[in-house]
Amino acid sequence: MKKRIANLLYLFIIVTVSLLFTEKTKCQTITSLGTGLNGTVRALTMYNGNLYAGGSFTTAGGVAANCIAEWNGTSWDSLSTGLNDTVFSLCVYKGNLYAGGAFTKSGKVSVNHLAMWNGTKWDSVSRGLNGNVYSMITYDSLQTSGPSLLMIGGAFTSSAKLSLKYLALWNGIKLDSIRRTKFDNSYIHTVPDNTVHALISDYYQDIDIGGIFSNAGSGPYLKYAGFVQFDLTQWFTDADQTVLDSNGILAFANYGTNLMVAGNGYFTSGGKKQYIGYVNLTSPPQLQWTTMGSGVNNSVYCMANYNSDIYAGGAFDTAGGLRVGYIAAWNGSTWDSVITLNNHVQSMVANGSVLYIAGDFTSAAPVISKGRNPQSASYNHIVEFNSAPNGINTINSKSEARIFPNPSNGIFTLQMKLTSENASLEVYNVLGENIYSAPMQKGANTILLNLSQQPSGIYLYRIASEQGEYITSGKLIIE
Repeated sequence: MKKRIANLLYLFIIVTVSLLFTEKTKCQTITSLGTGLNGTVRALTMYNGNLYAGGSFTTAGGVAANCIAEWNGTSWDSLSTGLNDTVFSLCVYKGNLYAGGAFTKSGKVSVNHLAMWNGTKWDSVSRGLNGNVYSMITYDSLQTSGPSLLMIGGAFTSSAKLSLKYLALWNGIKLDSIRRTKFDNSYIHTVPDNTVHALISDYYQDIDIGGIFSNAGSGPYLKYAGFVQFDLTQWFTDADQTVLDSNGILAFANYGTNLMVAGNGYFTSGGKKQYIGYVNLTSPPQLQWTTMGSGVNNSVYCMANYNSDIYAGGAFDTAGGLRVGYIAAWNGSTWDSVITLNNHVQSMVANGSVLYIAGDFTSAAPVISKGRNPQSASYNHIVEFNSAPNGINTINSKSEARIFPNPSNGIFTLQMKLTSENASLEVYNVLGENIYSAPMQKGANTILLNLSQQPSGIYLYRIASEQGEYITSGKLIIE
């Protein structure tokens, strides 16, 4: 009985404090990265602890840097002679940095649309490709045996005399066609029939492929425009094809069991053109598209998972009816403004507590908020953004837990790194009853909380050490 009363008191305190801090208490900071770059940034990635940016610029921080540059936290540096045309994609594979794009040379070395940085210079990847590379992804479990692979998507159709239509595989030794590679002792006989712009490994470790294609072969399900899922031995669809058109999918992001999908206005709902939506991957085989409020009013070029929200960037200036500056955050139920930029966002990457945002813009300002006056300043094509969580996930925490999506339909993902000892996670309902428990180990933890059988409402989680010492707590919302 005493424990029940203690749990109820704990619940009352946490709910009261959390509600007090839910209303826009985010502390935002915008930091310049030196003097920035002199042209559009289209790709970002972290490599060996540093930030790498690719695009169509020629200087970074005043240093000559052709289409690619490195930020070490204090200054920019070039990567040898760089590349001779736009970089659209960056990826780390087997400890090396790969770049894909419109380029064909690094200095005098031919690197046709695909190049590997060896630490001192750019090397060609086999004989390269005959068209632009727009997306790359590594996938260790794509094959049931054999090496991990780098999957490459773009507008190419061949490498020298080898036919590689819009998708290619690199195993560190040779480029090959997905049709020539055996998966689960079977071969894929068809590939997308047009440009691939986006690749992602989703919650179930299947590869999702987006672009402007309208056909990716046949399987046990219908084929449809611009988005397919690759599951070892077959292509199959994930949603109702009647809502799709072929304007093109440009970006994916994972949000718990939801796959976020965005692009150039790829489907309609109720007669309205949408630019962003999602499917929940827990209900195969024929999944349904879900809109995100009233959506945004123009193309979405990129997305990132940051502070338990999905950040979307692109050419839009309204999101959920709010005026925004080409970037907005989705918390699972509503849109929020982030910062105000003066031009499009092309790429984002989260790194710990910060989000790097890049694109066509040259100035940025914080959003208008109570007690804070926005001041626009020069930020040449890239900014470092830091936003403290608004209390919906962690309260008075000694260590940060990331929970997403929140609110949700009852399926939550918790990510947390315990630095000193093992711990336990407990979830309580409004009666103070413990409805969920799970052990947590020292080090990195990822826990799938399935509360889908619980009624809608507010639930509280608490994480404590094995000795009972409080670590962190917060609320969960089931819609």
